[in-house]
Amino acid sequence: MRRCLRCRSHELCRDHGSYRLVTRDKLRPSMWINQYVMRHYRPTNMTYSMCAKSVFHWTNETINIWSHLLGFVYFTYRQYEMNAYRIPLMGGHFQDHLVISLSLFGAQKCLIDIFVLYGLVAAAFFFYVTLLPERLSPGTFDLIGCSHQWWHVLILSAMVYWQHAGAELLSFYRMKHSSCEDVAMTSSWNSSAIS
Repeated sequence: MRRCLRCRSHELCRDHGSYRLVTRDKLRPSMWINQYVMRHYRPTNMTYSMCAKSVFHWTNETINIWSHLLGFVYFTYRQYEMNAYRIPLMGGHFQDHLVISLSLFGAQKCLIDIFVLYGLVAAAFFFYVTLLPERLSPGTFDLIGCSHQWWHVLILSAMVYWQHAGAELLSFYRMKHSSCEDVAMTSSWNSSAIS
């Protein structure tokens, strides 16, 4: 099958849904990831269908997109698993289901808010601010390894760790205390013993 002239000579052919990746000089600076990522950008004016298909092609946004998609799938599964299996096995109550569900839903729905609330992980902040490693070798890390991708992966890692720590904390409290009243009594006893 021969490609049409537009497919061969332009970066975008809406008739056939094809595109070629472009360099940053073809885009407005506001469309750049940063000044050191030079190639592998998707062209502007793609159709919704082309944008959806581009999720499965290597571009300089692929890792960013998939870190969001995989994170969403992971946390959706963890929410189901916690509510269906872990909380009942620990003798959890309605309040446990509510807290776990709302916190995991909040993490999925509001990653930016969670990020602001807990702050940047030091390593993610380092990559994001310094634009390393692409600053040292412009063009080398356009597809894999640019600072923005490291930021996405490290923030996702922090969220996974945060979720795991919450599950461990709930497990610890359920082993030590059979009800919320026990925790409240223990907390008030500890605070009165200190004062």
